[in-house]
Amino acid sequence: MLASKVLEKYYFILKGHHKIVQLLIDQGANVWSCDMNSSTPLHEAAAHNRYHCVEILLDHQAPINQFDGKQNTPLHRASQYGHWKIVRLLLNYNADVRLVNSDGYNSLEVAILNNHQLTVHEFLNHKTWTKSLRNAQIPTLLNSSSSKYESLSTPLRKLIRYMPNEADQVFTRSMIEIGGSEDNSYKIIFNYEFLEDQFSIFKWKQDSPIHSIDVEQKKTKIFNLLSVFKSRQQQEINMKQTSQLNSHVDTLRQNHPLYMIITYHQYDLLKHPLIDRLIERKWVQFSRTFFWILFLFYGFFLASFTSTILRVHHPQYYYSLFNASISTVSCETISLNLLRHESFILTKKNFYDTMIKWLLFSTILIHIIKNILLICIRFKMFFGLSNILELIALILSIIFSHDFYSWQMSIRFRCSFQWQCGAFGILIGWITLIIYVQFLSASGIYVVMLEVILRKFLRFIPILIIFILGFGLSFHMLLQNQNVYNHTFDALIRTILMLTGEFNYEEHLYRQENENNRYYYQIIFLLYLLFCILMTILIMNLLVANAVGEIPPLIERANVKSSIMRIKLIMDYEILLSTFEFFIPYLKKRVKLLIDKNQNEIIYPNKIHRYKHKYYHIKKFLSDRKKQSVLKANEEKIEQIIQENVSELYKK
Repeated sequence: MLASKVLEKYYFILKGHHKIVQLLIDQGANVWSCDMNSSTPLHEAAAHNRYHCVEILLDHQAPINQFDGKQNTPLHRASQYGHWKIVRLLLNYNADVRLVNSDGYNSLEVAILNNHQLTVHEFLNHKTWTKSLRNAQIPTLLNSSSSKYESLSTPLRKLIRYMPNEADQVFTRSMIEIGGSEDNSYKIIFNYEFLEDQFSIFKWKQDSPIHSIDVEQKKTKIFNLLSVFKSRQQQEINMKQTSQLNSHVDTLRQNHPLYMIITYHQYDLLKHPLIDRLIERKWVQFSRTFFWILFLFYGFFLASFTSTILRVHHPQYYYSLFNASISTVSCETISLNLLRHESFILTKKNFYDTMIKWLLFSTILIHIIKNILLICIRFKMFFGLSNILELIALILSIIFSHDFYSWQMSIRFRCSFQWQCGAFGILIGWITLIIYVQFLSASGIYVVMLEVILRKFLRFIPILIIFILGFGLSFHMLLQNQNVYNHTFDALIRTILMLTGEFNYEEHLYRQENENNRYYYQIIFLLYLLFCILMTILIMNLLVANAVGEIPPLIERANVKSSIMRIKLIMDYEILLSTFEFFIPYLKKRVKLLIDKNQNEIIYPNKIHRYKHKYYHIKKFLSDRKKQSVLKANEEKIEQIIQENVSELYKK
């Protein structure tokens, strides 16, 4: 009799006949009964969107947190199929959002993975939204391909990847504003718990309920008991892997919420005040010191390298002292002649040259040690553009400044090959400095804008090359009798320079020293005219208009790219810091303390710093005086207008 009532009840639940379900329950049907898959009536009602049936079952104390055969609760089933009204009802009846199924996902994650946006909104708008976000899938075997999870994942990470708008909603709810925006006591509380979760995820796993209370009351279900045993075993494994995950810093870096925003191109999230504030905070706490130390070391290197170059003349200067030429006399011969003649004392090294040289070599040695450590610690990071350019500049500076022969040790003179290496090295060195400057808040955005413009220009280069080849070869054919256009390469270079407006029209056509070379074809006038209109006016103005016309979106793109670069730099420095923790245990405690402090931050936007206090009062005084003068002027105008209107009325 009871079995038949159970079957009838399941049938009527699936059909949505809530009145008959109510009648069956009144007749003694068991709301705790399970089918062969361990599903309760509440599971089936939630899965099939039977709202009134769910209400009736909940009113009659149906097990709201019961697991089925796949360890899904009714809330899991409703989330899986996107029944957001059922989800709201279950949440209002205090369904436990922390429970996870056999895959380790809570109800919110199930809704995210099944792309049910309205259901996700129900979780995020409920008072238990923070509990819903406290879950993690942690790879148990980081060094094995058989790991259950490919990477570390949390509900927020899934939102960033699949539902960026809902992730933005989480960020907004993680900010609390207290007081009026114009009050001195106005403050904003930033909650970074779900962004800075490196150490929190293990606490979440410990605090999460392994199984439901309803299952404990139904210990006769052997499958559920086995699930509990497996869950406990899994928890112990997760605890053992905590240190392993902490040591696997690349995993943490690639799965950090900030880095995932970049990975999945959710750049709009970078504009959120919470993200912007966290980036600034992490920069100040972790990366700024590293950056400025490396920046100063590189500044010393560049200053000493530049000083070394400026104290040396062009090689031809030293050759001209002996009426010789670079192509005819060897570098060694000139050096020995300089050593023999005491009259050329200005060409010999003094104390300052030696001091600058050793300062240069000291900074080079520091950078070599830094790069060796970088290769040993994080080989992938070494192949960044800044490191490669820096290494090229270091090598070229060594070639320029090192005395390869004994006859070079006492004189400043550098051989032709060294001089060329130095010229290219100083160019690379100063360009590398721009890579450091781009991380500065004040001027960095302009470097990024320059990079964006350069990328756009590179796309236009193929078209520009076509025009240069066309006009360059034409000039070469028509003006080949002139030295400037005699060789094909020279003609092409001259054509490129003509883009800047440097035509030298009269010089090429009329001012010829040799009358025999003065001849030219009449078609050259048409060619000059076409070049002037097409290249100088149209194409150059097109490039300028393209750059100037897109400044507002360009600034926006530059801000986004600047945030991306800063995030990557912060993550790189955190990896280096985590590596040094192995050698300096104090650093590990320091990092953990900083991350713990990062969970919350309180700022007072209207608070005036001490060093700005006097400036603020002066500014306020001037502002008040300006307001009073404006009000007084307006009052005088109003009185004048009133008097004019009154006089007109009297006249009428």
